Amino acid sequence: MTTFEQWREADLAWTQENPEMRELAFRWLREDGYWPTIEELQRFLFRSGFPRVLDPQAVADSKPRVPGQLAVATQERLTLGARHLLDLVSARPLLDLLVAATARAIEVYSGPSEQPSVRYDDERFFGFDSDTVVRLPPLIASDHPNVFGGGSYVDRWDIGVSAALVRDFVGASNPHEYVECQLRVIERWAGELDATRGTRKEGPATAFVVMPFGESWSEGIYASIGRAVRALDERLVAIRADEIARLGRITDQIIEAIRDADIVIADITGLNPNVLWELGYASALGKPCALLMRRGEGAPFDIYDHRRIDYDASPTADDERRLAELLVSTLDSL
Repeated sequence: MTTFEQWREADLAWTQENPEMRELAFRWLREDGYWPTIEELQRFLFRSGFPRVLDPQAVADSKPRVPGQLAVATQERLTLGARHLLDLVSARPLLDLLVAATARAIEVYSGPSEQPSVRYDDERFFGFDSDTVVRLPPLIASDHPNVFGGGSYVDRWDIGVSAALVRDFVGASNPHEYVECQLRVIERWAGELDATRGTRKEGPATAFVVMPFGESWSEGIYASIGRAVRALDERLVAIRADEIARLGRITDQIIEAIRDADIVIADITGLNPNVLWELGYASALGKPCALLMRRGEGAPFDIYDHRRIDYDASPTADDERRLAELLVSTLDSL
């Protein structure tokens, strides 16, 4: 069975097995304008007397990851994509708006604008309820792949058009056709991953650690990462850019190290520009990426809904255990 077939089967099963949680998450988006956090869902279920079998954290963590998507430890929110909403009657207006916005994005991309984008006040959207229009950005942010990227995602939103996938969505005239376009893109991505399988060298897998190494906190965090890696009984070895012991341009060596790594571990604390660039490059290559961040800091919008390990200023044994568990599950999927 191919990677795409495995993912699609698991994603359909997850959708069918979690109707209550999907309806609850979408109701939250419709009424409050954002996808609910796991804590919000847990408190709501507790107050409402729902059976304990409904576990928002387990549901969110078990949602199959799109092949090549960033991998992190624990979901902070329960987010959904268009494919998870097709059977919800209440979601149809928002899905229709998503299709209309996609068609508009393709149209403006083919026009003369140097920075094509789609705005909340586009005349194409006049037939939609204003509350529905305001709720489109959170869906776009959680619904990958799509034709959008960058820009402003607040109430008076103005979202840029990404060139990478515009051609893949031409002709989508309804939500089902839109999802079919998405599935073709995901199948292509999964096929690229399948083509690289079996090419990894013998011996331990390699992890390249992407993080600042001049900050006061860097060495302590890198030591914590090292302990988590060593807990895997020599299944994995980790290296950081400043440990590459050969002559040459450091930027070229970093690119080569990311390309050759089986896993990328990225600490995005402080939102260091170099770290974010290297993380984006690793993601574009389809590398499994384990994200780390000091607890209490906010993640960039483009990756805020990806699962992530948030650690204490002085990482605890539990933080290291969670990272080790994530790395094990990633290795098992290689």
